[in-house]
Amino acid sequence: MRAVQLPWRTLVHIIATGFLVCAVAFINGYPLVYSDTGAYLASSFSLEPLPDRPLGYGLFIRMVTWQSTLWTVVVAQGTLTSWLLLELILQFFPRDRALRWHVITIAVLLIVSSMPWFSAEVMPDIFTPLLLIVWFLLWYGNEIPLYRRTMLWVFAVVFLGSHYSHVAMTLAALGLLVLVRARSGSGSLVVPWSVLSGTLVACLGVITMQSAMNASYGYGWKYAPSRHTFFAARLCDSDVLGRYLDERCSEKPNWLCRYRAELPTQPVAFLWAGDSPLAKEGLNMASADPLLEPIVRDLMTSPVHLGHYIKSACIGSVVQLFQVRTNSGLQSYSEGSSPYFWIQKKLPDELGPFRTSVQSLYGYTLFDLDVLVLLALLASCVFMFLKWSVVQAHPALERFIALVVVWYVLNAIITASLANVYDRLQSRVAWLLVLCAILVVSKAIPGRQPAS
Repeated sequence: MRAVQLPWRTLVHIIATGFLVCAVAFINGYPLVYSDTGAYLASSFSLEPLPDRPLGYGLFIRMVTWQSTLWTVVVAQGTLTSWLLLELILQFFPRDRALRWHVITIAVLLIVSSMPWFSAEVMPDIFTPLLLIVWFLLWYGNEIPLYRRTMLWVFAVVFLGSHYSHVAMTLAALGLLVLVRARSGSGSLVVPWSVLSGTLVACLGVITMQSAMNASYGYGWKYAPSRHTFFAARLCDSDVLGRYLDERCSEKPNWLCRYRAELPTQPVAFLWAGDSPLAKEGLNMASADPLLEPIVRDLMTSPVHLGHYIKSACIGSVVQLFQVRTNSGLQSYSEGSSPYFWIQKKLPDELGPFRTSVQSLYGYTLFDLDVLVLLALLASCVFMFLKWSVVQAHPALERFIALVVVWYVLNAIITASLANVYDRLQSRVAWLLVLCAILVVSKAIPGRQPAS
């Protein structure tokens, strides 16, 4: 397949379909928000790192909003999604057929997947599946012009810096690819050392930049200043931390012992509830981190309690694989909530449209849509299994599906093991499986198929 340029006609096509991708925002009357949106909006104005999240998404908001509107955020996310989907499809079809399948793919994903909901929301979760597409194009893409390959590397760095899990997932995938190369030396999944090295440099660069920013604002040279706080919250799940306190408080008491009887069993409650141990001690996530570090270290070096954690993480990872909900967390955020406060403070001209949006007035609880999305996800997996011979006949498609499955599993393992089991975290990548099924359909249709 020869290199495909992107003429103006194609650029218009990408922008137009980009608006379709984020159409939910226009139907809603305003970009969708989540409880964390306010923190990202605040960081986009101050450009100060937050102890509980990287600065990358705040920088992205700053670059595309001009500090004036959130509409450009979702339009940019929709356009990026559209472009990367087209780049992916160009790996399987010549340009004229790719444009048609690009529209078909977006239409199907709009109806039966979580993609439009995440692309229309001011949150970095849409970048998790997009990062996978970027890595596939950089690792296995054929005949991508230098300027577009450069753009892919730039957005790889942007996506890496937008969420802590992205670096962890990439490094885990990178480790698997190194093992594949070391064991086989050749094969369809082998990636050149130069590209693997570039991926590692990108990850280390993001870690270094974030650590430097944290150090400059007094958090110390740390990539994640509240990592022990977050992990302690994760240990509340399955009462891992509680059982540790039951054993240690009699022989080696610590400050959490006085809260053993009221220790939350939900990670979210440990971090943000008004009656959590952190709140009662007057601690935020950064100031609690050095106090929780010795507790976390002691627990994780105890064979018994480490075993409890591993069991909890394994069960949680399996459960997380099946946690898919299209509109998770999209309740109404009224006055007093973080999104409301920061929109009112930083974008007062948009407070009116935000307050009158469908989300603000009613919130979203779309059970029927969730059922449809789950059925589409199940049908996609069954269809790909039944048509695996079609997949095997197209090595590029086989590589992409393999990478999606690995990414899907890594997302479940890392989020469930280090954060919490939450449907939103798996929903953000679930639509990649539907995308794979669409590509299999495109190859299963009788007729002339280009080599891939």
